[in-house]
Order: sequence, then C-alpha cells, then structure tokens
Amino acid sequence: MEIQTAENEAYGAGTPRIAVPVSAGSEEGLVRRVEEARAAGADIIEIRADAWPQLQEGACIGRMLTAAKKAAGSAKLLFTIRTRPEGGQAELDDEAYLLAVKTAIISGTVDLVDIEYRRAAAPALIEAARASHVKTVLSGHDFHATPSEDEILHRLLTMEHMGGDIAKLACMPEEDRDVTRMCLAAARARLQMKIPTVTISMGEKGIVTRLAGEIFGSAFTFGCLDGEESAPGQIPVGRLRQKLEEVHRLREQGPFIFLIGFMGTGKSTIGEALSEKTSLPLCEMDARIAARDGRTIPEIFEKDGEEYFRDLETRELIRLYEEGRGIVSCGGGLALREGNRALMRCLGRTVLLTAEPKTILARLSGQAAGRPNLKNRMTEEGIRTLMEKRRSAYEAAGEIVVATDGKSVDEICGEILARCSR
Repeated sequence: MEIQTAENEAYGAGTPRIAVPVSAGSEEGLVRRVEEARAAGADIIEIRADAWPQLQEGACIGRMLTAAKKAAGSAKLLFTIRTRPEGGQAELDDEAYLLAVKTAIISGTVDLVDIEYRRAAAPALIEAARASHVKTVLSGHDFHATPSEDEILHRLLTMEHMGGDIAKLACMPEEDRDVTRMCLAAARARLQMKIPTVTISMGEKGIVTRLAGEIFGSAFTFGCLDGEESAPGQIPVGRLRQKLEEVHRLREQGPFIFLIGFMGTGKSTIGEALSEKTSLPLCEMDARIAARDGRTIPEIFEKDGEEYFRDLETRELIRLYEEGRGIVSCGGGLALREGNRALMRCLGRTVLLTAEPKTILARLSGQAAGRPNLKNRMTEEGIRTLMEKRRSAYEAAGEIVVATDGKSVDEICGEILARCSR
C-alpha cells in the first residue's frame, strides 16, 4: 500500500525511503546535523526534538525548524518528539505535548510528523496535520518485549482506524521467534491495511526488518550517520542503501513460485520438473530445514514438537528475501499459518496442488515412518480427515489451484506456468 505526498511522491512503493534521525540543542548544531544527514543520502531527515532545552516555547520550535528546512534541501523533514515512555527524553504532559507537536505541524516546515498513538492528544494532532497537509506517522514502541503476531497487527490496525497516514511499530526481540512474529504481522498488514506501515524489530536480531521492507511492507527504514545509532540495530546510511538496492534488484528478477498442498500431491516431483523447465533454483523447504538443523524432520518433531518445526519453516520462508526468484516446494503444513500465507503472497505466486485421498494413499505407500503427521493415519479415511482439517487454510493460501489426479508431470507444469504468467 502507498500514499501520495503533496508533491505526488509515494511512501510505501518500491525501495523503502531511508530516514536518518538527527538531534541538537542549538540552531547551529541542528543545521550542521541536517547537512550531514543530507550529504549522507537521507531521503527523510527525522528532527528529534525531545532534547531541545526550549521545547515548550513555540518560537523556538518554529525557528529551529525553519533553519532545518533550509539545510535539508530536497530531503523530507519528519518532526518527532519522543517521550520517555516511548524511549525518548521528553517529559511532557498531554497539553504540553499537544502544543509542541501542533506548533511544528502549523509551522509550514515539516512534511511528516510523528504522533505517539497512545497519547490523548493524538486525535487532535491528526486533525491538525490533515488541515495543514502534513502526513502523520502514528507510532508505538515496546523496548521490553515483542507482543503476539495478532497484537502487533491489532496495534497497526488501530493506528489506521485513528486516521494515520503511516503506522509505525518498533519492538525489542528477546529471541529469534520475536523477529519472526514481526515479519509475519508485517506481511499480514501489507495485505490487509490501506495505509503503509513501518515495522521494526530492534537490535541485531531484527536486522531483516530493516532490510526487507520492500517485500514485507515497510514504507521507510531508519539508518544512521557513521558511528551514531539512535536506536539498537540501526545501520549507517551508505551500507543500508547498498543492502536495500540489492534486495530491490533481486525483487525485480521476478516472483517465487510456491508449491503448497497436502502430502503426496506432487510438490517435490513438480518442483524438480519446474526447476528444470525454467532453469530456476529449487528450494525443498523440508530438506533445507533438515540440513540447517542437522536432524531429520521426524527427529525434530519427536524432540521439539510441531510448533517448533513450524517456527523453523517460517524462518526459512523469511530468509528467501535474500535469494531472488525460484521454485519453492513447501512442506504440507507450511500454509497452515496465516502469516506464512501472507509472506508467500508478498514473495510471489502460490500454487495449490490437489489430489484425491485415494491418489495420495497410493503415492505415499510405504512412507509412513517419514510422515509424522500421518502416524496412525495411513488410510484413505485418515488422509481424508486430515485433509479436511487443512482445507480452509490451503484454499486461503492458493492463488492458483491445480488438480494433479490423472495428469502427467508435463501437463501439470504447463498449466502452472501458463497460469502464473497471466
């Protein structure tokens, strides 16, 4: 999703913009910092005003921003007052926060304004920004933990419902699965929301969220000047732009083709044939997980359980952003997670292969030991029961549905390639 600025420039389309936060307590110092950010290649310069000594003086805000605007050149200005509960330095009650941010909005100098969405003043500031043709970035931060995938999406949707132009959420991950949740929620938001988002998993663990915004849906990402991080995990502007351009080049090569469906529908066989016909690399998701983990799939299920394995699937899916296009043969349960379905939509085209239970039973004969989810179910009725449990998830994921019963490999591949090219 994207929005247009008054100058008809889009936020949320193509390569994410790079925003660089700058802060200084004096006009001279601020101008110098803005010039440095502009010279480094910032698309957006975030004026962090929470440390300004005269923050509650309207004349001071206007004067500082006027000087910053002159120094910014073609870069856009984003005005931010970050309060202590949101990780900043400002200690302002709602009335003082409203006055300071509104002063910036009506100054005629800023292009975007950050509004902490939990503040009581947020609705009035959104209205003031709309009247002044300033784009609003509604923001929320959690420096202690990462909420659930559903909660992340709920917070972003709340910002949209409040009338924000861009919804921004940054959370601190405690473990890898926290980053996974952020990526899953971002992908779902990209498909469900009408406004762009900025989703950040902070720290070194969350680097992927700063680099893969073009795929998973961030309108801009935050970089820093060399040696100066204003938040954990920020990357210097030059290196950040290089990485973003690499992702963009891979993105332009074309989409992935994801083969999903129940066990025995032919994903591996068709994946190999498609790879040969198209000269695209083949990714066997289960084989990749087993190789990285050092255990077989049944061993992973036996020791750590299905939920752990599903987390491994999602992490491998996210890692594909670094690889460009290809054919991906997915495990039978990968499409069960709503977030995984959204990730696949963001990365490419999803093809659902189907077959009747009788066909699947014949194809899987003698393979029960390597199919943990078919343990004690290797009958036509057992397969039918499990297929029915997964049916709604498969149907929600499959953009293209191809029945494989009674068809040759060449016929199935031809149908997939013809329909993916439309």
